[in-house]
Amino acid sequence: MGLREKWEKHKKKKQQIDSLNSNPEPVLRDFVYLDEQSLQSLLSSTSGEIADHRSESTSEGINSEFGASIGAGSPSPLKAEVSSRFQATDTRMVQTSRRATVQSWFRDFHKIANLKLLDLGKARVEKKPDLSEVKETSLLASTSQLRRGELIELRVRLAPDPVYSLSAVMSEYAYIAQANPDMFGASDKKVLSQLLQVNTIMERLLVGLIPIKATAIDYSVYEANGELCIIHNDLIQNASTAMSQLKITGVTDHSSYWKDLRRVLFADSEFTLLGRISQSGIKSTWTPVKLADVFGIVKPDLVHQFQELSQMTNIDLGIKDSTLMLALRSYAQTLLAQQSITLGEVQQQLLEERICGLRSEGVPISSQCKAFSVVRELLQDWFDIEIDPSDDVALREQARNENGLSLFGTQTQSSSPIEKTQPNKKEHLLEVEIIAIYW
Repeated sequence: MGLREKWEKHKKKKQQIDSLNSNPEPVLRDFVYLDEQSLQSLLSSTSGEIADHRSESTSEGINSEFGASIGAGSPSPLKAEVSSRFQATDTRMVQTSRRATVQSWFRDFHKIANLKLLDLGKARVEKKPDLSEVKETSLLASTSQLRRGELIELRVRLAPDPVYSLSAVMSEYAYIAQANPDMFGASDKKVLSQLLQVNTIMERLLVGLIPIKATAIDYSVYEANGELCIIHNDLIQNASTAMSQLKITGVTDHSSYWKDLRRVLFADSEFTLLGRISQSGIKSTWTPVKLADVFGIVKPDLVHQFQELSQMTNIDLGIKDSTLMLALRSYAQTLLAQQSITLGEVQQQLLEERICGLRSEGVPISSQCKAFSVVRELLQDWFDIEIDPSDDVALREQARNENGLSLFGTQTQSSSPIEKTQPNKKEHLLEVEIIAIYW
């Protein structure tokens, strides 16, 4: 094997070794949200300058020489000497220019050690220690350690705050109602008008921000010595007090999402969240609509109203059946009860479909009378019953009074465009500035 072949073999082997040493097993990260400005600011504060371009150059060369000298002694005055020299030089230089991406900045920042208070990479429990002996904050962190500015990284089940969900549902409902007006009755359209007014205010106050209320997967909250702590779930069996869910709250910028919001926020999927604590300690309430604080001067209860919305267990848009539909159901039930008749499942379904088809009736009086007559005639056809006209009038009046239906088609009882729901039990919230959401 020649000298050049040996050199090439040695170089190839060295490159393989260097590649194994310098390139650890890659980590696959698919971002759904990334705040580039926050990432640049944090990386600059820890590493100095951020290179937008990177240049790499390599050079190699081979220079070999062989020399020999032969001399022969002779009685003759003539002296002979032979010398041979071989030289070969091969020099190459390769220069590569790479543009740094925001993902590479995140990778560089993520490699910096000892930055995160809650760090999934360090949260390892080989055996169950006594809680008083746990010193690693990634396993157990007290409220006093949850200080503003601390960096945390944990897995969450991502979900929007109910305030944003309410706004999104109202917007979609309004679009469907406008595109398909025949599907909705007069009462629905009235409620829809009220919803649009509420939603206009909410969208104005949200100003492009999307509030998040995610549930921590690996961490819970418990109380020890009168102080709330965040504990890794691997240690729960050693805790003597009841656990409760840890909620991670924060606002995100619509423009910083890398995926369609419908695929991310409403899928109840698991992601890893990186952020900085923005409010020290564990709170029981938070304000998802930040601009609402500004209006506290002119409308002090506005913040409280949004906090109540944020604690809703479910969202009911208040699109209820019209009072006429309620009155028709009561009328049919009372009439059937007087005749000792019980509807079958199919008959009940057909009756409900007929009543739903009459939901937009009610103004004027003649339309109400027609709707009651349609229900009465349907029942008479099914069961061949006779109804005294005076009894029929009394049943109609009773149904109207019980359900707040005026003879002129207006409601006598008030209704709200948003039905109130019972709030959750006391929550434990950790508010953060969200930097990245990925999986």
